[in-house]
Amino acid sequence: MVLNKFLISILLSCFINLATAAELAKLSTKQAINNLRFISHDGKFTYFQRRSGTLLLSTNYKAIEVVKGSLGSQFTMIGSSARKKLIISQDPYFNTFYGVRHNLRIYQVGYGDSNSKEIGVGLYPAIHLNDTWASFYDSHLKSIFYKNLASEALNFKIILGNSLNPYFIPQTIMASEDQILFTDINNQGIPGVVLFNRKNNSTVTFYKAQSYNSKVEICSNETSFFIGVFGLNRTIKGSSIIKFEKKNLIAEKGETIYTNNRNDIGQMVCNFDNESIYFIKNFSSDKKEKIEIAELVLANHEVKALSNVIVASSLVQMDGLLLLPFRGEYFILKGNANLINDSILVNPKMPSPIELKLPTPQATPAPTPLATPTATATPASPSKENIKPEKTLRPELPGLK
Repeated sequence: MVLNKFLISILLSCFINLATAAELAKLSTKQAINNLRFISHDGKFTYFQRRSGTLLLSTNYKAIEVVKGSLGSQFTMIGSSARKKLIISQDPYFNTFYGVRHNLRIYQVGYGDSNSKEIGVGLYPAIHLNDTWASFYDSHLKSIFYKNLASEALNFKIILGNSLNPYFIPQTIMASEDQILFTDINNQGIPGVVLFNRKNNSTVTFYKAQSYNSKVEICSNETSFFIGVFGLNRTIKGSSIIKFEKKNLIAEKGETIYTNNRNDIGQMVCNFDNESIYFIKNFSSDKKEKIEIAELVLANHEVKALSNVIVASSLVQMDGLLLLPFRGEYFILKGNANLINDSILVNPKMPSPIELKLPTPQATPAPTPLATPTATATPASPSKENIKPEKTLRPELPGLK
């Protein structure tokens, strides 16, 4: 009897999740959704991958090779609101090597362009300062590398102070070319935020969490910088978000704009617009668990749920779209849900998210061969020796104090 009740509760939960997800528009594309890597905000072009290990640009019913890798290569792409550059990560060993710390090949490509160029090897790349700089992390060297996307001569690295947690992945933000913020862990395992000044090659602890049982995140929009602190277990309960002005980065002048007595998931998105912060919030009560995507309005600090799926676990920003991955589908939380053109098809007026399945158009012979990208990936293992910055900036006392 108890088992029957348990099974019924699971079935009801699944039904409720599907029903609530149906209230959102579903992202539907001509390519298989699991092969899609990037969609432009106006739907005029997409980047997608093939099992052969190739990343391609699709536009006007044409497919152009961007990066050619080994069989089974997995690609990810990021961009920014500047829409000048895109950053590509290639994992040649996605299906054969399951380590979470092995470096990936990092490329830059113009927005909507097919001419890619390798800029290094590392993990979790980010793009900064109006698409003029890129950064990525090498977990073996415990260093964050910064590359100027216009000039190869302009590059530097910061070595972390973390010596305890080999799986720690830092976040970094370039407030300017001279002021860089990044997360780190001190010798007691406590996370925090460090401010690095390139002019005088010095660091200062900008923020320090109260316990090693906390997670610290950072993000920014055009005018402000934010620190999110989220408890990881029952030892430390609670979440908070602190706001700082970019033009006056002083730790003591931070304003706490959000608190929760429960542990949120986090994954803050701050640069989707300048009016709100988006993150995964714990809406649970003593009787019911509920994790949803939330919007924090900066003007009045109001918090409202954007999803209603009970167990939201991820949040994706993609060129003007804020997406909720849920059970193999992507649902549009914010952004243009009426893109209907060569690349993307979405129908938000359906009572449930119904995929518009159209036959894939047959490729027509092009008058000239496909363009060969200027940089191509090879099956060779990514090597940390590939990164040789001309100038290394290592603070005398690196990391969090």
